[in-house]
Amino acid sequence: MNSNKKKIAFLVSRELTKRDINRFYLNEIVKKYDVNIQFYIIKNINESIKKKYNSEFQSKVIRGESDLKVNLIKYNADELILVFPFTKKTLWVHKTISYLNINYSYLALANNPLSNRSILYNLFFKIKSIGFKSANKIYFSGSSNINLLSMYLIGLRTKVIKTGSYDYNLYLKIKNKKKNISNNYFIFFDQYLENHPDFKNPLIKSPKVYWENLKVIFNNIEEITGCSPLIFPHPKRLDNNYIPKDIKVHKFNDLEIIKNSRFVLMHASTSVSFPVLFNIPIIQIYPDISSNSKWYSDWILLLSKILNTNLIYESKGVNIKNQSNKYFSKIDSLKYKKYIKNFIYDGNLNPYFYKYLF
Repeated sequence: MNSNKKKIAFLVSRELTKRDINRFYLNEIVKKYDVNIQFYIIKNINESIKKKYNSEFQSKVIRGESDLKVNLIKYNADELILVFPFTKKTLWVHKTISYLNINYSYLALANNPLSNRSILYNLFFKIKSIGFKSANKIYFSGSSNINLLSMYLIGLRTKVIKTGSYDYNLYLKIKNKKKNISNNYFIFFDQYLENHPDFKNPLIKSPKVYWENLKVIFNNIEEITGCSPLIFPHPKRLDNNYIPKDIKVHKFNDLEIIKNSRFVLMHASTSVSFPVLFNIPIIQIYPDISSNSKWYSDWILLLSKILNTNLIYESKGVNIKNQSNKYFSKIDSLKYKKYIKNFIYDGNLNPYFYKYLF
């Protein structure tokens, strides 16, 4: 490591992946600023470590306050960038940074509309963040950030930079490629509701019934539109046990495949930004949610309201037989444009956050 170069440290909540190298523009940062980059992976004491992605960028696992203090002091970064959710589990990180009085930036480039949290939930974070050191800079995607908990990290001197989301910059890479309008398929954004590793309990009542109902819905849609289904599996999906064998599963989430699709089926997903950016019709499916997953059903309904999408109820999916082809081509252009401005990119600044690092 060249000691004369400036140093950037990223604090993240999981192991570094190839996707991270791209979305954090690490190669572009090194080229533009000629810096050293260090990743610190924040883990609980008993939390396991996944296989390390082999890259030229240094990464180190941090367990606990004392470990974080030692490493932050030792590395002495010129720019400390926090890239993890502001939650109950990460309050200790902010407490440590405040204790050391270290300047930092915060990345919030995956902005999504959220259903309203309870007053007590917001009050908890408002109280807990009292005494925390405010961020020097916060990078937001879009112009609507009122529901983000990271708002509590904004102080009088915090520079709020409204730049582009991760998804927006991926979109820019193929924005001008010609769309193939002859394709007859639609995409379903799988959310791995039966066994998502981020949730303690399944989000649906019965995985078997869920996928059987989806197959009925897919078949009915294919009969109406002539379009066959293509499943984009959730990145954290570990198996395809319940997915019907006769439905094609696309292993890699290729943006050009999304761009060239006739329409997209989904529940609620952070990937909603792609069909919005590509101006593709979105039809949402409201699944038979388990009793402990009201937050997810609220998110589905909120997205449907914001984007004015058509909504199919899982258990009543057979009823779409009476719909016309027009049902699957609905787009509310004004709603789409507003969504882009509020949550993806408001068009005022350079969409690449790293342009504002130093």
